[in-house]
Amino acid sequence: MLSLVTFGLSATEAQTLPCSCLDGSGDEVVTNTDFISQVLTYGWGDSIPSDSGVEPGMCDLDGDGTRNVHDFILFTSVQNQYCQEQGGEEVLTLVDIIPSTFQGWILELVADHDAGLGDIPAGAKTYRLYADFAGLPANELRMIGLWGDEQAPWFIEAPGGLYVSTFSGAGEDALPGQQDINPLFFSVLPEVEFSSFWTVGAMWAAPATVEMPYTLTREASGQRLDFEAGDWSSAGASGSGMLAVAASIWNDRVLVDGLHLMGQFTVLDGQALSGQASMALVKTDGSYSDVLGLMVVEGAPFDLTNLEVLGCTDEAASNYDAEATYDDGTCEVCAAADGDCNGIVDIADLLDMLSYFGCTTDCGWSDLDEDGAVGVSDILAWLTAFGG
Repeated sequence: MLSLVTFGLSATEAQTLPCSCLDGSGDEVVTNTDFISQVLTYGWGDSIPSDSGVEPGMCDLDGDGTRNVHDFILFTSVQNQYCQEQGGEEVLTLVDIIPSTFQGWILELVADHDAGLGDIPAGAKTYRLYADFAGLPANELRMIGLWGDEQAPWFIEAPGGLYVSTFSGAGEDALPGQQDINPLFFSVLPEVEFSSFWTVGAMWAAPATVEMPYTLTREASGQRLDFEAGDWSSAGASGSGMLAVAASIWNDRVLVDGLHLMGQFTVLDGQALSGQASMALVKTDGSYSDVLGLMVVEGAPFDLTNLEVLGCTDEAASNYDAEATYDDGTCEVCAAADGDCNGIVDIADLLDMLSYFGCTTDCGWSDLDEDGAVGVSDILAWLTAFGG
């Protein structure tokens, strides 16, 4: 049963909806085709009369009397679900709300533009915002997207403004999103890679078989201009969202596994950065077509106190980074004497160890006897492994 209290609405609860509320094509399954019909008949923020017809865009999915971002979240959570007969009526059962595994926000400084880059002025800094999620035992977690409403607005604040490339693909009324940026620009216009945006997933580094999710983002007058000025908010009775539409026809939702990219912000003159966002995700059994639960994160704030240095924090790993403050899961823990993790204990490892000889702090993998220093005993331990 879906409790609408999660969205800060009324205490009304609903288990099912008439199938025709969402299944505009009448094929008894909710797909992206039905989502299109929902959008075409949807007036964001409009009230829904009690005598509205039972069809996509006319049904009040969350029961609050208004067409808003919560209705879209509920719609996307039941995509690829089949209608079932109940009491002589074809219905869809809304998925359960499941406990959140959100651990918090992580900000990473990825570029300090001391000398400037293209039309990025000197002194600008580029940050990436990640949401940290714990995994679900025996299940997968997939991102629906970002949202905000009047009670928990989605916003960004950056006094002095944000850099948004003219090649970002965002019109004046559009909210800049990663899906609109073409990586082919990066080789000739490297500054485009640092354009500011929100996103539902880090697709630039994704396998070639993974396509960019089709996302719905509400447009509003001057939205990109407000974002570029560093003073953007979704505040309003109907809210806003950047929601990924699931894939039975077009694309898949992005798998969430640990840190998940949600935004990039290039602040001008290195000034403060803060904001807030809500997120919606779905639990699946390994097949994106089978949604087992809806996870909601509401109104989570972030600022520069969330800044971390990402890297390997395990001193036993070959790629241990003494400056890292947050373990990003990249540690390479290999055989004790195999410093370069190539599967072979060889002279290259010995030469690396000798470069640490006499080390007494942050000695990494070379401290084989774990006494806090690298000395003769570590060399002997390495020779034993080499000879073995």
